[in-house]
Order: sequence, then C-alpha cells, then structure tokens
Amino acid sequence: MAKDRKLTWNQGVPFGFNSWAGLEFRLNEDNFRNTGIFLGDVLRPAGYENQGCNYVNMDNGWQNLDSSRFKDLVEELHQHGQKAGIYDAPFICSEEDRGREIPGAPGHRYEEIMLRDRQGQVLPKLDGSYPLDVTHPVWKQQMKWKLDRFVEWGFDYLKMDFLSHGGVEGCHYDKAIRTGRQAIAVGYQWIAEHLSKARIGKDFFISLSIAPLFPHGYGHARRFACDAFGRNEDVEYTLNAETYSWWQNGRLYSFNDPDHICLLRSFEMERDSSLGEARARYTASVISGTVMMLSDDYERPEARERAAQLATNQEVNRVARSGVAFCPVSSAGGFAANAYTAVINGKHYLAVFHWEDTKAVEEVDLSRAQLSPGTVWKELWSGKTMQDEQGILRWYADGCDTILLEEMTV
Repeated sequence: MAKDRKLTWNQGVPFGFNSWAGLEFRLNEDNFRNTGIFLGDVLRPAGYENQGCNYVNMDNGWQNLDSSRFKDLVEELHQHGQKAGIYDAPFICSEEDRGREIPGAPGHRYEEIMLRDRQGQVLPKLDGSYPLDVTHPVWKQQMKWKLDRFVEWGFDYLKMDFLSHGGVEGCHYDKAIRTGRQAIAVGYQWIAEHLSKARIGKDFFISLSIAPLFPHGYGHARRFACDAFGRNEDVEYTLNAETYSWWQNGRLYSFNDPDHICLLRSFEMERDSSLGEARARYTASVISGTVMMLSDDYERPEARERAAQLATNQEVNRVARSGVAFCPVSSAGGFAANAYTAVINGKHYLAVFHWEDTKAVEEVDLSRAQLSPGTVWKELWSGKTMQDEQGILRWYADGCDTILLEEMTV
C-alpha cells in the first residue's frame, strides 16, 4: 500500500451516529437498535444521509453486549439500507488486562506483548493505558482474530482509538524496527491490509482517533482533535482544530473527522445545550470536510426533536456532503478563527461563529476573506438574505450561534 498518498474512499461523506457521547457505557442492544430505527425511519427520509445511507456505530462499551447477537443486529441495519460501525483500541492494554490471556491468542498474556525499554522493563502507562508492541507476532495474531470477527459480524466501519500509543519509542520484537514511527506504520499496515476490499470483498471505512498526523495513508479519516461535546466551549475547541487542520482534508486523509456531534446533552454535560450551541456545533462539523456522526440519547424525546430540527436541513447537509474543508479567514493568533470560507461547485460559502454566551456583533472584512463586496448571501439555516455594508459583513449574534452563507446567483 502506498504511504505517500491518502487512502481513498468513493462512497461519499459518512453520515450517521456514534454511541459514545449519548450513551457511553449505557449502550445496549435495545438502545442501539432503536437508534438505528430513528436514523433510518425519521432522519434519513428527511435528509440526514448520503447516497441514501447512514451509519449506526457502536463506540467503546460494545464489549458489554452479547456479541453473538451482533451479526443479526448488523443484518437488520443492512436490510434497512443502513451500515454499521464498531470500535477498537488496538495499540493499548489496561492494568486489568495486563495479566490476562489474550483473546484470539490462547496461551498468551498481554504482558508478553507490552512494549519495553532496553532493560526489559514495561514502559509506563500513557493516558491510563500501556502501549503494546505492534511488531510482535502475538499482537498480529490477536489483531487478525479481532478484525476477522468484525468482518464476520458484518460491520462496515471501524473507529480506532488511542493510536499514538503505537508510535511510542521502545525496544520492539522486530529488531529491524528502530523507531516508534516505523512501528506504528507496521501496525497500521497490518490493519489496513486485513480490512482491504481485496481481502474482504467490500468497502470498509477506517477512522483514526488520537492518532499522530504521520504516517498517513492507512485511514480514510483522522480525528483532528480529541472529544468534543455540545457546549459553546466544544464549538470553539472544534473550530480551533479546524483553523489549523483544514489543509489535511483531501491531502493526507480523505476526510477530517470533527468527532461526534452532540446536539442536546452528552453523558458528561451538566445541562442541555442551547439551540444556538447545537446549531454551531453541527455547522462546525459541516465545514470540516468531514465525517457526520450524531451522538445523543434518543430515548429522550427532546433529543429526537433537536436532531430532527437541525440534522435534516437539506441545504446545510449538501455543504457537508461536498467533503470540502473550509479555510479560516485568519489564524486568530493561536485561537479559533470566527470566519471560514470555501468554494463548492463554483459558489462561495462563508461560515461565521460566535461561541460566547454574550451578545456580540461579528464582523467579516470581505476583502480579507477574498470575497467580493456587494455580494448577496443566503443564510442556509434561516433562509434569509444578507449583504455587507461597504465591504464589512455584520452579524448580530445573541449567544453562541452561527450563520452559514451561500453566495446567491444574480
């Protein structure tokens, strides 16, 4: 597999659901199935889809479910024209797993494949987990077992997490591997080849999280920041990543992944998000160029209502489906930019954000944004038109919110 280009994907921007923010470890068969029904029967006909499909993805916590039921659960989604995703953290093990037998590698324990230093000592934990030696044949044995199960169960999408652990410097089993970057490339290549269409007979989406920027060419998408939920600070956090990572889209990776889109309330939020916060969070993902994965608890009627209200705007979703990452108007001195532009199918687009709780006037100098003064814009959320005043576009924001503008053809 070529390592000097992105891993291509021809099935369009993935739209769907990821279970983490909304369900965390409360994920079970019933709420997974019901979420799939909601996405398939309510959101998809209203426009939350791409090429007629949306994904229903399990994140961490799926291990607590009865895996003997997965094949039937996934088949239900397939019969309904949907796809399914699952989660793994292939380069780590926990303190609890350290002395346990490795699933898929009978007679072997995780201690055998933990990365060590020159004195043979296990390297310390990073972010709560131990790094594994991805060049070890037992690691490859258990990884093949896991990937084969994902494919056998029928999944179409794999989110892999805590991938930076694979690039930790240490003494590897394969003595030809001298650096952590070489090691992580070995692990990536092993996974990508085992999920390739040539091997499994179908397209399989690979999304990388907590992953170093390089090496690339082994995942279709890379999450450009860490967890983002549904508050105003999460909007700014996502936009900060967009400000400095927009250029990776279509160059190093087919898509930037802005993380799951919480429109109402995640498991770690103390309150529901406002409508403006939710609209801004959704738009921040739309302009990322992008992977669109909602994440709320749809057992709450309010969460269903919020998703139906914001995730089904056809004109906004058309922008997301383009897969184009918007470029920041300025670098903002290390913080998130408040304005972003793109050209999609010959039309100019402008997104403006305000992520504070206060009222404010957000101004965009159109000449700095390389846009023409006097342009008439359609705001895609409200349907209203806007125009600048002597080259300055002013938007009166009332708390955290956004506008997404499309150049109108005169």
